[in-house]
Amino acid sequence: HAALASRATQEMGEHNEAMQPSATPPRLRRRRTVTDHRVLLYTTCYNVIDGVTLTIRKIEQELLAAGHSVLILTTKSGDLRQTHIDGTHPNRQVLFIDNSIPIPFLEGYHIGYSLSKDVRQQLDQFEPTIMHVTVP
Repeated sequence: HAALASRATQEMGEHNEAMQPSATPPRLRRRRTVTDHRVLLYTTCYNVIDGVTLTIRKIEQELLAAGHSVLILTTKSGDLRQTHIDGTHPNRQVLFIDNSIPIPFLEGYHIGYSLSKDVRQQLDQFEPTIMHVTVP
């Protein structure tokens, strides 16, 4: 419902702008459009269920519901069976960093230290338009 309200508000704003006189000729004005974003969400420990990952998962669900594509970039921390506890979605991918080490003072947590060639290629293919980075 929020997306529909947002779209209606935007369309009303465009309608009101069209009714206002403007110094810029119509052919030179840029029309605002709604863009489907490709959002890269990086979190160190996606499969360790804590406040950070619950928030990331909520953001992920909202983005998917709004029609955007999401790629989760994370380490193989925690229980990998937790990867799809919210279900699967055709616009959702999870990519694991294959070069990570355990964080000694946080049991179950890993931190990535570099991206392999394969991971970099998959990131390039996704072509993110927005990136959001979190750390524990």
